[in-house]
Amino acid sequence: MIDSSLPDGHRFLRYIFQALRFGFESHGVDYEPAIKKIGKDIGASISSNFKSESLEELLDEITVFWSKNGLGNVKIDDTNPPVIIVDNCFECHSMPNMDKKLCSFSAGLLEGIIAGNTGIECIIEETKCCGNGYDHCTYKMVKQTS
Repeated sequence: MIDSSLPDGHRFLRYIFQALRFGFESHGVDYEPAIKKIGKDIGASISSNFKSESLEELLDEITVFWSKNGLGNVKIDDTNPPVIIVDNCFECHSMPNMDKKLCSFSAGLLEGIIAGNTGIECIIEETKCCGNGYDHCTYKMVKQTS
């Protein structure tokens, strides 16, 4: 009998996510806006699970959430404006340098969680990515309104 279990379910999901990305790209589809919107929608829908009462507390809670769910290892580098650094990002960690940022889903997820929990509408901009030659991803909140 063949053992059909996978030793690392997070790694399997990472491969599926990357295969979808390459599939869309190979057909000339600009998937980034749709992927970011999906991430934002999911973030908004799970934001009620975060119990923080301030942006700073929420960023700490996001750090734990990212790690527990195999999304990567988060460090908050600054809080004004927030700078979020992710090592071992599930979207791009094992990707070669493709001269482009790849993590629009994560940016959208962060936007949705922040807006849903705090009411702050923001744009999360990915400034560094494994996909453009860095060994980690960096996100910066570039716009916020209450």
